[in-house]
Amino acid sequence: MDEACRLGWAVSAFERVLAEPASLSARRALLVEWDRAADPRAELMRAQLEVWKHLDAPPTAQSWELSGDAAALTHLHGEAWAGRIAELVDAYRFHRGLVAEITISLDRFIELADELYQLAPIQHLNLRGPATRFRELVASPRFAQLVSVAFEGQPSFGDTEAFALAQSRYASRLRWIVLTRNAIGRLGVEALAASPYLANVIYLDLDGNPFNPSPSVWSDGGVFSVEASPYAAELQRAYGRKVWLEPSYQQAEWWPPSRDVSAAG
Repeated sequence: MDEACRLGWAVSAFERVLAEPASLSARRALLVEWDRAADPRAELMRAQLEVWKHLDAPPTAQSWELSGDAAALTHLHGEAWAGRIAELVDAYRFHRGLVAEITISLDRFIELADELYQLAPIQHLNLRGPATRFRELVASPRFAQLVSVAFEGQPSFGDTEAFALAQSRYASRLRWIVLTRNAIGRLGVEALAASPYLANVIYLDLDGNPFNPSPSVWSDGGVFSVEASPYAAELQRAYGRKVWLEPSYQQAEWWPPSRDVSAAG
């Protein structure tokens, strides 16, 4: 295979990952190509794909070792492998071998989303800055690719923004949401609980808001306990059971769940 064909095949494999960020088969096809080309990024993808299998369970010695290997690789090569992404965002993380999580201001993400999605299979978004354009974000098809979102510590994020998220038809892939230390009251929380578009959410952290129904999970000598908020039963009577309101004892040991646990399929 000559160089032009090899590079063309690699671009095609990478473009498939961009088009199908949740597809494990797309990543494995890219991994095969990287292995054939002796691309050092293959080592990171192989390690992180193996770690991903254990994200919904307590860590094992093997998963700890693989996580350490992946961390060492990203420490040494992360900026180079992230490429232009590293120039555009405040912070980034690799999941399943590629940059999939970024930290960026809301305004900047809205302006750069198209370019960012062409550079990496972004599924996890940490937002900074005022929430003034949040309604614009969740009304955009760009929002539909996300599996997790975090927007914390913003007095400008209140019931209006919670309503916008709850009413967004582009939010249906979300599984993991952190909205801590914002200004969400009871009406906003009820909108989130009632939303048909957020029915697949397994983790929603509302700690530090005026109305906070989030459960508390802790360990005492290795024994894990879950304490539901006094508001949880009321909300579930009205809107049905929500894992994010009352995780089971079995889930407590790995609570909160990894944000990447439901990002592939």
